[in-house]
Amino acid sequence: MNFPDGVSSWVPTKDHFAYIQTIIRSGEDISDIPSLHTVIGSIQTEVAKRERELEQNRREHKILIKEHNLLSSYAQNCSTLLAPIRRLPRELLAEILGLCCCHENGSFSTNPDEELRNVCHRGLRQLAQVCTLWRRSVMGTPKLWSRISIRIKLWSRCSVSPDTLLSMLTFALNKGEQHPLHLRLIATSSYSHSALVLALLVSHASRWKNVNMMVDTGLQKTLAGLKGQLHQLQELRLNSVAIESNVFDYAPRLNKVSVEATSRINCLPKLPWGQLASVSYRGKVTTGLIDVFSCLSVASTVTNVEFFLDMLVPSSVALWTPVHSNTQSLTLCFAVEDVAIVDRVFDSLTLPSLQTFVFAPHEETVPVWAPHAFHSLARRSTFADHLTYLVIGARISDEQLLDCLALLINLQKLRVFDYATHVAITDKLLLGLKHSSGRSFVVAPRLELLYMATLLQFTDSIYFDLITSRVNGCCEGQASPFQVHIRCRPTRKRELSTELLDNIAKLEKEAKGRLIFKRRVLR
Repeated sequence: MNFPDGVSSWVPTKDHFAYIQTIIRSGEDISDIPSLHTVIGSIQTEVAKRERELEQNRREHKILIKEHNLLSSYAQNCSTLLAPIRRLPRELLAEILGLCCCHENGSFSTNPDEELRNVCHRGLRQLAQVCTLWRRSVMGTPKLWSRISIRIKLWSRCSVSPDTLLSMLTFALNKGEQHPLHLRLIATSSYSHSALVLALLVSHASRWKNVNMMVDTGLQKTLAGLKGQLHQLQELRLNSVAIESNVFDYAPRLNKVSVEATSRINCLPKLPWGQLASVSYRGKVTTGLIDVFSCLSVASTVTNVEFFLDMLVPSSVALWTPVHSNTQSLTLCFAVEDVAIVDRVFDSLTLPSLQTFVFAPHEETVPVWAPHAFHSLARRSTFADHLTYLVIGARISDEQLLDCLALLINLQKLRVFDYATHVAITDKLLLGLKHSSGRSFVVAPRLELLYMATLLQFTDSIYFDLITSRVNGCCEGQASPFQVHIRCRPTRKRELSTELLDNIAKLEKEAKGRLIFKRRVLR
């Protein structure tokens, strides 16, 4: 194989490589190849030329990469100008940013870091650092700064001084301008900054809308500045010390009040009772305390009332003053073991508009039921006409419960509870609730929801018969669509059988919407 005279446009092929390799392996004399030195020199020249071209290409490649990255970054920045969030109205952007921080100031702090985060509105400050647009939105939207949560006793343990926290609170209040204020405050006079903080908040009293406040007697004088300033107040939750300051009697928009009785209440608090729609009272009732139910008589427009009471009144106390109320919902959560006390409570009430009645435990004590007094209350208040929702968690027998339900012909929702010390949900109760077209009288014929928190001390087949009868009643138009919710309590001694659950699942499928079954098992 001959070598070319010049190699400027020549590139060796596989055959050329094979030829050279053959000569190398054979040890052949190459003296007859006079042009070899010339070829090598020419090839080395071409190699150097190619190296120069490669170096030039490498420089151009680096330039291209740099230009590519710059162009991509610039295009991305230009695209950002067209991002949907930049075209949002300011109000909508502020709402979105507010949702990002909705966890802040939603409840009382439990540790110093949470307290610092709440007081300084850390989430809002972090969002304000993202870009100028977001900073303008955060700093220029009073609503975002109008949720305040303070627990003074944690201030001394925060990583910044109480004076700094007070400055942060002042900043937030000023940023909120005149926007309605949601306020949570726990303060006691034993902490040096409590009076300063409360005075600062009182200076914004005209903004108060939703308030949850617990203070002690040492701060009552500071509350005096609230009187006549609560023009926007709608919801109020206070301890008994705060409410006894009597500064909440003029609040034209107030409609919901909750009282935590941390001390004795010796007179009916001065509140605009005639305009309240919801009242809640939590505390103890002893012989030295006012009859807490008397507020029902003066709250003429109230529709929802809740009492969470530790009933310590001895049975020798005389009957309370009769109370007549048009409330639509009454919750009585009692810690009481004396049936005479429950008798007096029921005997003192007349509730001609009641639709929802809840009788349940307060804390750990299961209250005793007063069947005869309830019958009188039901007849006196014509529960048969309007009571549609009943919750009973009490020491009540299955027979007493059936007698109670027999009075409530318009009942639609029933919740019943078993307790470790007392069982109400038995075969007798389930048989009594069974719907049958052949029976002249059906207990709760319009029942559409049966909720049971149970120890499962009943027979599965009877439970299934009850469900089937109610579903069939739906088909016949004699009862409302039926929902069954069962919660199996942890102290139960058995489980629902697989056969029962399979039968209910089959029935639920066949019922096509006339049955909804929900089961929750607590371990």
